[in-house]
Amino acid sequence: IVPRKGVTPFWGRMLDLSEGAVLLSLVPLCLAVLDLYAAARGMTS
Repeated sequence: IVPRKGVTPFWGRMLDLSEGAVLLSLVPLCLAVLDLYAAARGMTS
């Protein structure tokens, strides 16, 4: 939801950075849920 006046460039950039951080944190979370970390450890040992 964007206000009618829009957002300032500062807050727009902060939103971009926080969105990227959330997306990057989802990758390890998905790997942990799918138990791929344990599978990778099993392949190397």
